[in-house]
Amino acid sequence: MSGVLVLGGYGSFGGRVCELLARSPELTVFVAGRRAAKAAQAVRRIGGSSLRPVALDRDAPDSIAAFLKAERPKVVIDAIGPYQGRDYRLPELILQHGAHSLDLADDRAYVAGIANLNSRAEARGVLVVSGASTVPALSCAVVDRLLEDLDSLESVDIGLSPGHRAPRGPATIRSVLSYCGKPIPAVARAHLATRRGWGNLTRHRYPPPVGGRWLSNVDIPDAALLPLRYPGVETLQLRAGLELSVLHLGLSLMSVLVARGLISSLVPASGIARFLSRLLDPFGSDAGAMHVTVDGNRGGVRYRRHWAIVAEENHGPYIPATASSILAKRLCGVAGYAPLAARGARACVGLVSLEEFMLELSGFRIRTVMYDETRTV
Repeated sequence: MSGVLVLGGYGSFGGRVCELLARSPELTVFVAGRRAAKAAQAVRRIGGSSLRPVALDRDAPDSIAAFLKAERPKVVIDAIGPYQGRDYRLPELILQHGAHSLDLADDRAYVAGIANLNSRAEARGVLVVSGASTVPALSCAVVDRLLEDLDSLESVDIGLSPGHRAPRGPATIRSVLSYCGKPIPAVARAHLATRRGWGNLTRHRYPPPVGGRWLSNVDIPDAALLPLRYPGVETLQLRAGLELSVLHLGLSLMSVLVARGLISSLVPASGIARFLSRLLDPFGSDAGAMHVTVDGNRGGVRYRRHWAIVAEENHGPYIPATASSILAKRLCGVAGYAPLAARGARACVGLVSLEEFMLELSGFRIRTVMYDETRTV
């Protein structure tokens, strides 16, 4: 049996990665975290004889190295956030032991910088992937799908709005607060001006039952990766939002204080933000959504193509867990999954198709819609 080690295996997203992996009983899934009791509890909750609880701390590399040497898992998935400001010692350690490395990072600099490990990963014959999550893995897969028969790409608009009751651990909250009010650097022609995190307040309407949600600027890997994949793109809109208006607008106001230098950072307030968020749980829902809209051209006709995904019953958090599950199964040769021959270090762009995403998400209360608008240029 092939082994898959999931660091953060009982966390908000890591636990769902383990659930998806447990669908393939031929895999031995090591559910790892700092606390052995919590790992064991997660194994009992998920069920299945192929799961093993493990006590491992990401900040104790010697213990991880000893585990890798003893158990020799084929794939290691890092589901521990936040990734802002992190270095690459963990993926370096994993590749040194000959295992494939995947992570769920959503930090622009971290995901783009993983390519610096490419030569070492190729030399070891392993695959190191960063950003195996909603962004950039799913978002770029959707853009690829929407552009299949178009001659050119002009603009991309991506937005995400999870349900308020979706799991939100401290790492997720710190990640969002880290760039609120901070400048998001211009990285390509598509971003000619510096934007501010959680600025550019706009309203977007999603299919029912989600409806209208506020969205604001976010700093995600797509800002760096999409212009490289599609050099002709002229405009990028990358936004996310909170379901409850009082929270989204309040955070928008606080980000203005950071932008004006009145507050240095909102990260110290992460504990208060989490408390207030939980206090408002009764007023939120378990429905979330994401959209991707592209403008392109084909044969003198300008196309605007829309895609949206809606998740209900709190099934949305399975979406960021999907890419790593698919890649791990492909790397381990699970029946029904196409073998993955790619090696080296790269962001999770072009590795998982939209069709693979939706097949892995079958059985959940998740649906998609896609439609076109056209006009002659």
